[in-house]
Amino acid sequence: MSRRIWIIAALLAAPPLVLLGWKASQAIGREPLPRHHSYANRGERAEVDRGAYRSAAFCGGCHSEIYAQWQESYLSQAWTQADREIRLHGLTLRLRGMDPDERRFCLECHAPLSLAWPEDLDVADPIAQEGVTCVVCHTAQSVAVDEAPARMDNDPHGPMLGPFDDAVSPWHATATAEHLLSWDNELCGSCHSSKWPLNDVPIDWTWQEWHEDAGPDDENCVECHMPAYTGQAAQLEGVPERELRDHSFPGGHDPDIVAEAMTLSLVDVERDADGLRLLVDVQNLAGHDLPSGNPPAPEYRLRACAGPCPAEGGSLDSRSYRASMLMADGSNTLDVTIAASDGPSTALPPREIRREVLELPIGTTGEIELRIDFSYWRPYEPGHRWPSYWSAIHQHLGNPEVSMGRIVTTLARPQTWALLFESIGHSKGEPMAVDALRVDLASGEVTGWWSEGDFELVE
Repeated sequence: MSRRIWIIAALLAAPPLVLLGWKASQAIGREPLPRHHSYANRGERAEVDRGAYRSAAFCGGCHSEIYAQWQESYLSQAWTQADREIRLHGLTLRLRGMDPDERRFCLECHAPLSLAWPEDLDVADPIAQEGVTCVVCHTAQSVAVDEAPARMDNDPHGPMLGPFDDAVSPWHATATAEHLLSWDNELCGSCHSSKWPLNDVPIDWTWQEWHEDAGPDDENCVECHMPAYTGQAAQLEGVPERELRDHSFPGGHDPDIVAEAMTLSLVDVERDADGLRLLVDVQNLAGHDLPSGNPPAPEYRLRACAGPCPAEGGSLDSRSYRASMLMADGSNTLDVTIAASDGPSTALPPREIRREVLELPIGTTGEIELRIDFSYWRPYEPGHRWPSYWSAIHQHLGNPEVSMGRIVTTLARPQTWALLFESIGHSKGEPMAVDALRVDLASGEVTGWWSEGDFELVE
């Protein structure tokens, strides 16, 4: 019987197994699980009682403005925005016969307090659900940057750390720390410089991209992602106004930051017997690769369209800028837990200007729109019929190294079906406009450019 028929039989058999209360894992058996993979700081957070940490709301009692900024940030949503992916990683680890608790590697940065004692790998504790909350950064006595995630030594019983050596609080001791003041921003690098320990594939390499290229005169992380403003660090009587840093951490989910990071310009319009070509320069204005972060989720796309570009499709020619991860057979995957290596990347390195030649069909006339958009995962990957969260499962079902026993025992778990149906068609958001031009092919001139969501005509 073919593997495909066995898989269909497993899909049909799994729900009745659940309804009858059978323990499929006992009926079919399970292969021995590999030992835990060790990485530099594994288990260190469990040395501290989670109850010793204060919630962000407690800090907000005095630091109300900074607390409000943090509430809008993606650091506050580090768990809530990633819980589905992390649970999916646990599911795919289970399919491979590996310990699903290896997802703790994700929790080091997405829900670090879940790994304090007692461990809360399901992230049920409300303070663990706060993601990268105030005390994660402001109780870090020291940090280190390497390939392991969240290399920091937290002490919730010590002083709250900040940038000012004259700060006084009625609630806690205060102190400064070198890693909060240094140009290197190693506190950011402790998470944004991580590889998956089971395959050495980068999960987030942003800090390394910046650090390998930047010099002392270049902007660092906080200058772009924590803009300076004047205000009170705490809303208490006698607290002076001074230069502070914005704790909303604008980044890849902020349309303004995204629009400032990349630009395009028309170099020339070439004509010959084979058709038309638009020579376009695309420039990365950021201090790290574009896109950056978790490959291959973020993508920049350059398109040339006859008239206004539609939301999807409609391109006469296009280019994609993104990183990739590969399985052992060379196919692309969205799931870092099953990747064998990082794959080819079309991302733009820091400050690179890349010349693109866009081909237009013979006979193209009128006005062309050149447009760059930025987006995260789409509900469906190009050329793939499965929603992106299902695609990794689909890859496992076709993998002869995954045993039928593990497929059936995994599909027999109610949590599996709940996760899969919860994930149908899920998307991380609509594309964000980055830059655009309108070009008159007859004259070869730019007739309009992007300005705050609309076009302005060139006089």
